[in-house]
Amino acid sequence: PFNQPARIYAYKSEEDCDRHVEIFRDCIHSVRDVSPCGFAALKVTALGNPELLERMSTMIVETKRLFSKFDTGKTGMVTHEQFKECYRQYFRAEDDEIAKIIQDIDL
Repeated sequence: PFNQPARIYAYKSEEDCDRHVEIFRDCIHSVRDVSPCGFAALKVTALGNPELLERMSTMIVETKRLFSKFDTGKTGMVTHEQFKECYRQYFRAEDDEIAKIIQDIDL
C-alpha cells in the first residue's frame, strides 16, 4: 500500500514544528539560489503532529474519492445538478440544505 512511513518521529511541540518550517524555507531558498530548476526533498512529518497529518491525508484521499463519484461525466467538474443528485445518494438533506452547501463551496 501507499503512504507507508519508514519511521514515525515523536511529536514534541508546535515550537519544534515552527523551527522545522524555517529550516525548510531556508533549504528551499538555498536550492533556488544554487539551481533555479533544482528541488529540495522535505519530510512533512517534521511540520506537525503526525496523527494530524495522517488524518489530513486521509481526508484528502476520501474527498478525492467522493469527488470522483460525484463527477459522473468524468470531466473533472461537477455541475450543480450532479452534486444535488449524488449528494442525495450519500447523505440525507433537504433541497434548501443542499443549495446552501453548493453556495458555500461553489467557486
